[in-house]
Amino acid sequence: TEGIGDLFGGAREADITGNVAFTIEGGNIGRIFGGNNVSGNVAGSITVNIAENTTKYPCGLHAGSVYGGGQDAAYATTAPGANPVVNIIGGDIANDVFGGGLGETAIVTSNPTVTISGGSIGNNVFGGGSLAETDGSPTVNVTGGTITLGAYGGGALADVVGQTNVNIISGTVGNAYGGGLGQHADAEVGKDAIAATVTGNANVTVSGGTTTNVFGCNNLNGSPKGDVSVTIKEAANVTNVYGGGNQAASSVSPVVNIIGGTSDKVYGG
Repeated sequence: TEGIGDLFGGAREADITGNVAFTIEGGNIGRIFGGNNVSGNVAGSITVNIAENTTKYPCGLHAGSVYGGGQDAAYATTAPGANPVVNIIGGDIANDVFGGGLGETAIVTSNPTVTISGGSIGNNVFGGGSLAETDGSPTVNVTGGTITLGAYGGGALADVVGQTNVNIISGTVGNAYGGGLGQHADAEVGKDAIAATVTGNANVTVSGGTTTNVFGCNNLNGSPKGDVSVTIKEAANVTNVYGGGNQAASSVSPVVNIIGGTSDKVYGG
């Protein structure tokens, strides 16, 4: 089915002096960006709502990936309370959702928030960016829907200069990570090691829903540098809880709090 390749809430190589806000209810779109393409800046807030409406659009809403920031374009604002906000209310996202941007120059200097309240995510949700640093403190909230692979407070092969927060209240999540997704070196295929560092604290709180594995730190490489806290409480249904990371060494001392919920196995590291 034909659709749109890339959709940008911002501009191409131009500045926007105000806010950007839009809602998508249907269609087929490759990638959705809240910010700019190539360069230029959004001076205000960015709000991206993905809210499938099958009454108006019976074929539904299908997208590849969603970004709160831009592609190769940085986002920095001095407007009070202005941040990238991504709300996935319904629809089918085949790949990933990011609070930040895409590309090394798409640095977000702000505090992105991603909220998943419905729909399905085929891969992962990240509070930070993809190959794009976040200079701020991202938050990922899951109150419904399905995330097939993982919910990360940090970025994908990208650092967060700040702290991260992951809150799972309801829904279904494969794995949750307080940190980011790193990469091990592989000389055979020319891959360098990438740590996806979080310079501040990492906090994961699960109070409901179903999550297979909860990790306080990173996946594959890197680690938070501050305090790491994992809390399982109330109606949470978790199979395994780890204070540390998955195949990612860490020198921090995580704190794991089991206040309620159901957990099969609990590991401090």
